[in-house]
Amino acid sequence: MDFTEHIPAAEKNMFTAKWLNILFWLYALQLVVFSSVIFIRQVILISWLNIILQIFLIAVLFRLSSVNIRYRKAAIFLCFALCGELISMVSTANALGSLFSICSLIALYQEYGAHSELCAEQAPALAGKWISLFHWKLGIGLAGSLFTVFAVVVAVMSNISEDTIITAAVLLITLIKAVIEIICLLHLKKTIAAFAG
Repeated sequence: MDFTEHIPAAEKNMFTAKWLNILFWLYALQLVVFSSVIFIRQVILISWLNIILQIFLIAVLFRLSSVNIRYRKAAIFLCFALCGELISMVSTANALGSLFSICSLIALYQEYGAHSELCAEQAPALAGKWISLFHWKLGIGLAGSLFTVFAVVVAVMSNISEDTIITAAVLLITLIKAVIEIICLLHLKKTIAAFAG
């Protein structure tokens, strides 16, 4: 559902490009915050910075929902995921954490779907990349589970702790995914901006 049907296409594209630009910089900041865990061992500080960035991300997604309703769905599910993250910081309810992880995945599915729909006509290849990126995210989750088992076996057979192996792998995979996500978002922003001018 498009709430901006009555707005001229060029103006609508300018509005969308503006908010995608803000979204791009939020993702870039998230990448910097996440990467800083390597240098700064203050996990709680980084968690709080990430929560603040997620609040801004939710606000931007709600703003973009006037262009595509899937952004609103993404924002709502991201709110649930954020609540779960806050609860998990003060409690040890693992089952609840898993439920909110599912909300985070649904939010990602809705957001990537909205990005894909935005550029489906102008850049079908880019639209396909957003769908592929979501599938890759699912694959990372599955691979992460399998890698945990592998890391425990390696840790038993060597002097390296499994936490070190798992942390390094998760960090590397997440950084690669985040860089690809930012590149795709930059291309989406440029595609929409080209139709605005």
